[in-house]
Amino acid sequence: MIPFDADLLNRTPGPLRTRGDGPSTPMRGSRPRDQPRACGTGRRLRLWRRADIGSTPRVRDRCWASARRGAATGINPARAGQVVALYCVPARTNGPQYFTAVDDVKQDSDEEGDAGAAMIGDVEFNSATFYRYANVDVDRLLDTLGDANATVQAVTAFIDAFSTTVPNGKINTFAHNTLPDLVVVNLRDTQAVNLAGAFERPIAGDVVANATKALVEREQEIDASYGTTPVHTWVIRVGKDTEAADQLAARQPLRDVLTELGDAIASRLVQE
Repeated sequence: MIPFDADLLNRTPGPLRTRGDGPSTPMRGSRPRDQPRACGTGRRLRLWRRADIGSTPRVRDRCWASARRGAATGINPARAGQVVALYCVPARTNGPQYFTAVDDVKQDSDEEGDAGAAMIGDVEFNSATFYRYANVDVDRLLDTLGDANATVQAVTAFIDAFSTTVPNGKINTFAHNTLPDLVVVNLRDTQAVNLAGAFERPIAGDVVANATKALVEREQEIDASYGTTPVHTWVIRVGKDTEAADQLAARQPLRDVLTELGDAIASRLVQE
């Protein structure tokens, strides 16, 4: 078994819409009733297509389960990955955003007073730091795909999309195009480990710095107590607030992590 974990800390202003079991928004548009529904954002699906392996339902197949168990489409519904909803790290209080809108361009008509539109209202929002977690069982994914190279491409495409994709609900209003302050990638040969317990108590003060310290301490204690120390760990981080993560591994750019992760998985698949 080769479990792969990804932990992510992200500061995101604005409302976050979650669908299914992760912070993704289904692609808009109609579809024939006899076809399964695509799951995930457009960017994520493009990443899968670029890998040319049709791996989306292999890692996260919940939205495909109704396709007559894959009999009609050839889809194998064995699921190799898990993605959980966002955890808000600090105590959070929603605030209202008051807005008004009026169309002051009037059409030439006998009823100019009724032309155009106007509205008034408010939208709840919050600005917080979130913890996000996912894992992939590489062995199960290999069993499903049947090809080691395709498996490596699927895992690296997944971590790329997981690290860089943001929910797009209300994005024109809040412009929450924020990338993570910290991404920790663990390659394990024991089991997947969710570190959400680090945030049982709301993080106060310097949120990103204190949340990073809590995450690092939780991983070290879990690994020491249960013998789940990763085979390899990669850290992608931004700024001084995430320096505590250097206790897990030296910081690297995302592209380098994807390359090294792919090589490590390929090597272990060959050994097995």
